[in-house]
Amino acid sequence: MPVLFTACSGPSGSGGTTGVNGTLTGGGGSGGSGGGGGGTGGTVDLEDTGTGACADPGTVLVPGASAPVRVSFGENYAEPAGIAGSEGSYIAIYTNGQGKTARIAPLDAGGNSMPPGEQALASATADTFGGPIVRLGDGYATAWQDRRFGNYEVFFSVLGSSGNKVLPEVRLSEAPGFSIAPSLCRRGEELTVIWQDDEASGKYEVHGQRVDANGGLLGGVTKLTTSAGVGVAAPSVACGPGGVGVAWREGDPQTGDLRFQTFDPSLAPVTAQPITLTGGNSDPRGAAVVWAGDRYVVAWSDESASPHAIHAAAVAEDGTVLVPATVITQPGAGRSRFPALRVAGERVIVAYQDNRDDNQGYEIYVRIVAKDLTPVGDEVRITTAPNDSTTPHLARGPAGDLGVLFSDYEPADLTVQVYFARVTCETPP
Repeated sequence: MPVLFTACSGPSGSGGTTGVNGTLTGGGGSGGSGGGGGGTGGTVDLEDTGTGACADPGTVLVPGASAPVRVSFGENYAEPAGIAGSEGSYIAIYTNGQGKTARIAPLDAGGNSMPPGEQALASATADTFGGPIVRLGDGYATAWQDRRFGNYEVFFSVLGSSGNKVLPEVRLSEAPGFSIAPSLCRRGEELTVIWQDDEASGKYEVHGQRVDANGGLLGGVTKLTTSAGVGVAAPSVACGPGGVGVAWREGDPQTGDLRFQTFDPSLAPVTAQPITLTGGNSDPRGAAVVWAGDRYVVAWSDESASPHAIHAAAVAEDGTVLVPATVITQPGAGRSRFPALRVAGERVIVAYQDNRDDNQGYEIYVRIVAKDLTPVGDEVRITTAPNDSTTPHLARGPAGDLGVLFSDYEPADLTVQVYFARVTCETPP
């Protein structure tokens, strides 16, 4: 039975319904990075339909006309954790105070705060890091980690359309030791949450739990990886029509490889062994996964590669590599890092940080690639302020526009804050 924490329920009367309606209309997605595209063998309702102007093959990415909007307040350091959009607004999740608290922030289409205003993500007074968020019917589902029981554990809840909690918090992880870095995706009325768990051994493995739209646990926690003595880190999941695709880094802190494996809806492996997407003796970081209609697209940065670009690969549900590791950004002598992905029709939109312009740090860029990872159009810089703009999170918003949540260094008061920037898709003149 799920462990419920009823004290965290949000205010009544604000927000929409939380159930998933019966319409199954194609699409796809993952927690931190989003996704879209149609299914195979019958349509399945996934996290993002990938429709709107950005799905039009004739459109290009254009930075929003307004300056980025500050989202976080109250602490000297904040970092984005996730963002998801509806037809008229967004819900952003961010971490304040380097794990002191996590906040839910409802935003309008331009990134401005909306009623009822921001609120705490977790009910407990304990160190908390925010996590991914996905659409769920008229509301949202989210997962995070906090230390209310001493060690970090992973929790799940459902939010209404205004960001208020409409489901008691559900504890997902039970193993001794730290359970951290959750990733989340939705497939129909079922959600899959994965995380890295040290099992009290000091060596992390990927664990997963299926959850229904009412917070009921479907089966038990499933161990998804058994690494060769070195442990895993930074797992990422995307839901496809036939199950889920999971990527993770395996290795020590200096070198490792990016592994990928597909699992059926019950989290049983489809392929007997994970596949390796990097070439060995690499340093992959920040993997993101989306379902792109007939394949998973995986993107990551590689600190050991030249150029220091965003790399991507495409993999079928049966584990067949359709497109091997391919460079999809051109940072020159700089570095592209920490990709976020969103699918729009037959295209994949990538957001990432890059310091090629030597603007006293990193800036946020976006670009489009085809499903075969061929670049479409130019790389587009969407931030201009000096100093670091980092760790983008990407969501589809009103009319198919895009919302980007990111960190930005504030030299005036020596703080790091979370900002929102809008990106539109327009037909060139």
